Amino acid sequence: MALGSHFLLDLKIGAYTESEESLSSGFDEHLPDHCVLMVDRGLLDYRRFYRHQQRGEERHWLVRAKSNLVWTVLEILGPNEATR
Repeated sequence: MALGSHFLLDLKIGAYTESEESLSSGFDEHLPDHCVLMVDRGLLDYRRFYRHQQRGEERHWLVRAKSNLVWTVLEILGPNEATR
């Protein structure tokens, strides 16, 4: 659903036995450029997010991190960067 207009972009309904992950496959094909995709933390999938970004212009994603997520610092970009 678009937050500003409350316009429904896509909807997929399945049986209670289907997982959110299987129901959400392919949903990003219908999203417009210049959007932010907000995802439940249960659907944390970096491959999916990468595909989402590559399929259009200025497509971003936002997801709440799980409490047990382990971060790996690849590069510190500046002296004030926080490390985890």
